[in-house]
Amino acid sequence: MARVFGAAAQFLAERFKGIFRAVETQTTVGSTAVEIVPYDAERVALVVANHGAADVYMALTNEVSVTRGVRLAAGGGVMSVNVVDDGNLSAMSWWGISAVAGNVVYSLGTKREVALSDLEA
Repeated sequence: MARVFGAAAQFLAERFKGIFRAVETQTTVGSTAVEIVPYDAERVALVVANHGAADVYMALTNEVSVTRGVRLAAGGGVMSVNVVDDGNLSAMSWWGISAVAGNVVYSLGTKREVALSDLEA
């Protein structure tokens, strides 16, 4: 995890009252539903990119399918959600599936590590 510093850290601290970290993961998605990112109430932004050779579909449950979900196109399809524009979607658990095995999906989230109220206590 990488801690956020400088002007970005100050903006996040003032807006969301906390200290934040960037969190990266990589998941291989195939023909069985897999959790790409778990639920995290402290995550305020999330970007997911499909680096695989086939389309990946994402949804909020393991009932995701190639006919039910948000499509991330093969070779770079991206989904981005944040708490300001999309409510709690950035905090939700996201699941993925593909018609073809072996698709690498990268996720990058911004997560509040410490609430400022915890530091003031």
